[in-house]
Amino acid sequence: MSFVTYSTSCKHEDKDEGIVLYEKRLHSVPSNTNERVQTLSSKTSSTINYNATTLRKELISLGFPAGPVTDTTKTVYLNKLYQLKKLSTKTSSTISYDANTLRTELISLGFPAGPVTDTTKRVHLKKLYELKKLSSTEREERRKIESKKVYSPELEATLKNSSWTTNLSAYKLLEDALVKQFSSPSTMRNFREGNSKSSFTYLLLDPRKTENLPCRADTMDSKDVWETFLSSIFYVGKGKKNRPYSHLYDAIAHYKQGNPPTTDQKIKSIIDIWENKLGVVVLHIFHNIIPVEAYTREAAMIEALRMENVANMKIGDFYGTASMWKRKEKCMLGTYLLYKAMNIFLQEGERQLSLSDIECG
Repeated sequence: MSFVTYSTSCKHEDKDEGIVLYEKRLHSVPSNTNERVQTLSSKTSSTINYNATTLRKELISLGFPAGPVTDTTKTVYLNKLYQLKKLSTKTSSTISYDANTLRTELISLGFPAGPVTDTTKRVHLKKLYELKKLSSTEREERRKIESKKVYSPELEATLKNSSWTTNLSAYKLLEDALVKQFSSPSTMRNFREGNSKSSFTYLLLDPRKTENLPCRADTMDSKDVWETFLSSIFYVGKGKKNRPYSHLYDAIAHYKQGNPPTTDQKIKSIIDIWENKLGVVVLHIFHNIIPVEAYTREAAMIEALRMENVANMKIGDFYGTASMWKRKEKCMLGTYLLYKAMNIFLQEGERQLSLSDIECG
């Protein structure tokens, strides 16, 4: 079964802040073969009759490592073929690059290019074209985005063992211990910010990494889905009410000042996403909990991801029995919470908030 992607928008108004947010949500629905063909741009109509073998051969000849072409993946591959053919007109002026010159220029622009072969040349030319359009600052930001992150040993272990989810009992015990302490009246006391169950945690995701992951996940290996989700996280937070949107408000204010240099990586990431004509994905998770439980969940996820991989300014705070756990247990909890967050994301779909969608009063 394949899917068609479409988007809907909804309006969120913050009267106190005088700001209106327009949220674009990406959906995917099953489609039959005829419907799949109709969703393609008319510009790809000439490729509709490609059989699986011909389509795959042409993609490979253009430098794209296509896998088996099936009813499920054919539409995706047809779109990719159209994109590659469209790109060829833009890169025609660079086709004369020889392999060594092409690789040298890519490396000089900060891209760690490997050997350029007949198979990879088209991909390398595409990358060169993209990099030449960027300023030196933008190229550095792109390099950081594309560089592979290294997480805590506990989280890294899950990326090396795709079957780790077959037995989650040890992880569940840690979360159960956390929930039990903060939900049992006998253990409740006056914790930080009170005992009202009005808090939640949230993640800010980079759509340049997710690329509408909920729609693509069914055609991907589970390890790749997991790794893609983790790599897209650039901020972990705890909040109440509209707290996640305050980051967007701050970014708007900064942008209206002319986007001066800032050391705030969160603000830089948000604005960079907007300037790429995309929207920040705000994922709300673990609702209706007291503040210290939210702080502990936030801290555990940061611990698992590692501070250098997110834009948070400080490490999180652990409360209750979790504050006495070893680092390994904290990272295991964080890993499990991130896994649950990914499943929430895959179920709810991708929602983006972009600069053009935001009105300030």
